Parts: sequence; structure tokens; C-alpha cells
Amino acid sequence: MKSSKAIKIFQALVGSIILSILLIVPGVIGYGMYIWMLFLPLILFFALGANVKLIPSIILCYMCGVAWAYLSHALQLFLGQYSTSDFVIQTLPNTLLVFLVLVVHDNFLSKTPFGVVPSVFLGMASTFFAFTFAQQINGLHLLAFFCYGLVMTLALVFGSTALSGLVFGKEAAIAAATGGRKE
Repeated sequence: MKSSKAIKIFQALVGSIILSILLIVPGVIGYGMYIWMLFLPLILFFALGANVKLIPSIILCYMCGVAWAYLSHALQLFLGQYSTSDFVIQTLPNTLLVFLVLVVHDNFLSKTPFGVVPSVFLGMASTFFAFTFAQQINGLHLLAFFCYGLVMTLALVFGSTALSGLVFGKEAAIAAATGGRKE
């Protein structure tokens, strides 16, 4: 049996090369300053156990997070017409929205494709970033960055596993990539 550590090191090398090549695209099309956002899905994917089957739910929940953030922003703009208090304009809407996200996604929708709460919050956070720093991007840009980040993630996982399969054998490569669990 091949060493799992050697296979994982090979996969890391191949994966880093794949990501480096894919990171060229945003810079070429004028979005180089947002490259950091492409790593958010990568972090989320591995934090959720590197389960490829969760990707549709991760995307849906990210989109929900973007929508919740837009709702929060609309509520803040509405309240801003009637108050100058930061507590009323910012704290109350965000408290309400976090409560609603947890009630809806972590309770009522927890066993559905809409139950990946970390992805909902990531969608909210990246949207708040765009609002707070007055970026020239909108929800569609955020979704595109997120989905491209997931494409990079899948390319890393499948590309490094496939190439290590050619070198070390398919079963050993899959076992190293999945930690021995069946996908």
C-alpha cells in the first residue's frame, strides 16, 4: 500500500498548481482585486467535510445569504428615513436577520438543501462587504465569484485525485483524498 502522506503531498502539489492556473482568469478579466473571495468556497468546502454532494446546497444557501443581506440593507435604508441612531439603523435589522436566518435555515430547513447555515452566513458576509466598502459589484458578481471558487475547488479535488490516481493507483488516491471514507 502506498503511503497516504506521500499521496496527499502529491495531491497538494497538483492542487496548488491547478489553483494557480485558475487564479489567472479573474486577473485577466479585470477582477484581480477579488481573488481573495475565490478562496471562501474552498474554506467552506473543506470545513464542511469536503463532501461534493453538498455543493448544490452550498450554492443555494450562499444565494439565500446574499438575499438576506439585501433584505437587511433595504430594512436599514427604510429605518434610516426615520432615525439617525446607529442602533436602530444597523443593530436592530442585523439582529432580526440573524435571528430569522437561524430560525429558518437552522430549524425549519435544517434537513433540506437550504440547511447549510455557514454558507448562508458567508453569503451575507460577502454581500455586507460589497455594501460596506461600496464595491462596484453586486449579488450576481458575488454569486459568480462564489461559483468560480467552487469550480476551482472541484478542479483541485478531482484534478489532484485523478493525477495522483495515475501515479499511485486510483483506489489509493481516492482513499487518501477522502480519508478512507466512501463518497
